[in-house]
Amino acid sequence: MAKRIEPIPFMGLVEVDDDVVESSQFNYTLQEVADKLGISRGTVSVTERRALRKFKQKFLEKFKKEDLI
Repeated sequence: MAKRIEPIPFMGLVEVDDDVVESSQFNYTLQEVADKLGISRGTVSVTERRALRKFKQKFLEKFKKEDLI
């Protein structure tokens, strides 16, 4: 069993077992996330939008727009 440390978005560094990881392991619907956390789907959606907006802002602060085109 080969294990490695891999960065997972919004989770940090996670130990990953190559034999077990599926590509869809982190694909959840908003409703599935809401059910797991015990909150509304709308709250998950708003939180996701805020996180993506902050990520975009930090990304653009680090890299010049011309470098990305």
